[in-house]
Amino acid sequence: MESSVTNQSVVSPFYDPTISKLIVKGNSREEAITRLKRALVMYKIEGIKTNLPILQKIVNHEQFFCRKYSDKFY
Repeated sequence: MESSVTNQSVVSPFYDPTISKLIVKGNSREEAITRLKRALVMYKIEGIKTNLPILQKIVNHEQFFCRKYSDKFY
């Protein structure tokens, strides 16, 4: 995880949505997806609105896993 904030940071209402990023890797796409699913469940950001729910929905969708996705599947 790479982040520009800490536990005591104050984030302005004009925050950049990329204040933190999550990167996973695996020996295969399937392994990376499994790790990403687990990491998204464990990833905790409180106090500001995040896109974690939509990311979880995307990575758990069968079309994403089967590489049959578009911008309309979520």
